[in-house]
Parts: sequence; C-alpha cells; structure tokens
Amino acid sequence: MIVRNTNWPIGITYDEPLGAVYSFYAQQFEHVQVADEGEKLGGGRTVVYHVSSGSEGRAVTPAMPMRPS
Repeated sequence: MIVRNTNWPIGITYDEPLGAVYSFYAQQFEHVQVADEGEKLGGGRTVVYHVSSGSEGRAVTPAMPMRPS
C-alpha cells in the first residue's frame, strides 16, 4: 500500500488509525492497521507499507519513507 502526500508545503497527521482491507470480488478477507493515530507524513513524502495476507490483524511496519521521483 502506498500513501503519497503530493502537497509539498503541508504535512499530514492521521487523526485516526489508517487501515487496509483485502477484498476479492467484493468479499472482504482481512483488515490490518498500517498506521497509528497521530502518525505523521511530511509534505511531498511517500510511505510504502508492505502488507501481507495472514497477518492476523497485527499492525505492519512501514518501509523506509521516500521522496517521489
């Protein structure tokens, strides 16, 4: 899952946890939390979250934040 903040001067602060849902043909399989409430993403930054099936609801660790190319 990739989250991009294309607004260079303004950062993002999540006001609630950020989640991802796996679904296939409208059938939901799994929901995982990828970012906590209060976590920040700086202006013009990108974060890649590696989410894998079978995580059993455990939070995932984001990969290294990177600047868009």
